[in-house]
Amino acid sequence: MNILQHKKCRIFFIIVFVFLPGSIASADTSIYNWNESIDSRTTWTDWTWYPSGANDYGAVGFRKDDGHFYSGDSNWYPRIHEKNDYGQSCLASIDSENIAPSTSTGGSLKVYDDGTGSTQQASYWYMWGDNLGTHGFADSNTDRMDFYLKVNGAAPVDLSAGKILNANMHLGTYLCWEGGGPGGEDCPVESGNQHYYHYMTLPFGDMPWVHVQIDQHPTHLRNATEPNEPDNDPAYSSRGQHYFESMNTFYLEVRYDQPNLTYYLIDEVNVWNQSQDENEDSIGSQVWVGYWPSTNKWQMGFGSVWPGRPMMATFEVRWSTSPITNANYSSATVAEPEYRERGSSNTFTLSDGGWSKQAWTQFEIPQSTVESVDKIYFAIRDVSLTANGDGYNSPTKLIKTIDYALSASSTKPTTVMPPGNLLLNSSN
Repeated sequence: MNILQHKKCRIFFIIVFVFLPGSIASADTSIYNWNESIDSRTTWTDWTWYPSGANDYGAVGFRKDDGHFYSGDSNWYPRIHEKNDYGQSCLASIDSENIAPSTSTGGSLKVYDDGTGSTQQASYWYMWGDNLGTHGFADSNTDRMDFYLKVNGAAPVDLSAGKILNANMHLGTYLCWEGGGPGGEDCPVESGNQHYYHYMTLPFGDMPWVHVQIDQHPTHLRNATEPNEPDNDPAYSSRGQHYFESMNTFYLEVRYDQPNLTYYLIDEVNVWNQSQDENEDSIGSQVWVGYWPSTNKWQMGFGSVWPGRPMMATFEVRWSTSPITNANYSSATVAEPEYRERGSSNTFTLSDGGWSKQAWTQFEIPQSTVESVDKIYFAIRDVSLTANGDGYNSPTKLIKTIDYALSASSTKPTTVMPPGNLLLNSSN
């Protein structure tokens, strides 16, 4: 049965644990970090703070010192600065008191409402000028971006409710390549309609650091409608250009006006390539996971299906203290999801339209395990079956993986190691 033809979606979760052997992703390439000991407030190694003029329109932000003007004496790249197209007014500084759990040095970038805007939704531009391939950060194999994120001031979301709020945070991307502009322009001009969106729903409220992973299958293309939403690696089939290799700009923002001043912290922004094949079709665009130590609760969310195609779906999620692979995934121990478990527990129904197709669950991992390791590894598998009431049969047995650092001593491994599991079943 074609999963793209269905109109309604529900998601169930089941959870499991174990220890097994497996393969791993390639090493990270850092595109942003604030790890030097002097990085604090507006001091950032190799970047200069501009209280006005980070761009040609008086924006407040940073320019990279080894950048250059792209148009005579204007249009400097690389740069990062405020994004104010919805009436927000945001500043940024390096917060040396708050860093991602994956690092032990420097600070993180704090993007915050300054109180003078007409909306309250922290937002910032991250611009490289030339694409990441030209800068040497990415190549044709690069298929992941990840970062740690913490949001404050935004309204909490009741993720245990029957329907998850439409995506409240998103990362927007722009692609460019030589001669790809509407008039044949090179970078930094956006190649023809190459603006994409990765939507996510985060819990907000009193939120800890979450690890966010973006793949090369965005949720939405500017002005697109079904059935013309983007494919995996969307510019490759039609233009021969790969997603992350061609990316030159992104922004990250709270999507809606909030009742309070907001800020977010972002840290350890990396790109890399996943060495094993993974599910980027029915589990795609983004995955996030976070740990609430005060309650020993874990929360995980991900994009379950694509816009305009909501349907009932069932997913497993597994965890381990070492990497999980397609080969070792099946050795697992169940961890009970607290919401949306298929069968006797809560179920989650996706809305019939829009972009409200975010899967989510909450669960526990034994605290003794959490306290004894530096990192927990997770994997998700789509196990949907029409025979069980789902809207489609899972298109693949491939998994989608993500991890979470509990200690800065943990780094992304580069060799095969044994894992453990967690199984989540999601129904909507």
